[in-house]
Amino acid sequence: MKRLLAVFVFAALALCGCGKTTHDDGESRPRAAFLGSAEQILSSVIGRAIELDADSEYSIAEIDCYTRAVDETNCVEILGLTPEEFTQYIVEAVESKPEDSWQPHSVVLVEAVEGVDTQELAERILGGTSPSRFGCLRVEAITVGCSGSYIVLAATSDTGCDAVYAAFEELSELPSARFDRENDWSDSPLI
Repeated sequence: MKRLLAVFVFAALALCGCGKTTHDDGESRPRAAFLGSAEQILSSVIGRAIELDADSEYSIAEIDCYTRAVDETNCVEILGLTPEEFTQYIVEAVESKPEDSWQPHSVVLVEAVEGVDTQELAERILGGTSPSRFGCLRVEAITVGCSGSYIVLAATSDTGCDAVYAAFEELSELPSARFDRENDWSDSPLI
């Protein structure tokens, strides 16, 4: 009986602390999905995605990318959000994309304002991002994932989107959700 009571108390204590982290100030707060800046998190997600996508025919490892901030001046095309929505919902966003490449590819990491419904925001971004923002070429697939206050947007090849989401899900400390955009832009990679 004592053993059963001890197991019950242990389980209750474990459940009370589930999803919380005790900080230096002694406060217990909800655990974050990721730690670090948006650029650091994006770099980690892409690094892991490259490992996961290494064997595909058009591996994202072959794409030489640079990182840039997403802000009020470019958020309409990249995220499908107005500058006002961007300011209201987004803390920080960064994009990794190739410069002047024949391979349409973009991975964006978004940190949403605390309290924003990230699943709803992710779905809005999924429907609003422009598949033809890469000049005369279009992406094969568009995927978003959300976890905690973070959203990842992948616009690239089918296998690249799978690898980016798998990396995001694997690296997140919290459960994540994935949404794929139905190809409503064309079967042709050209506009």
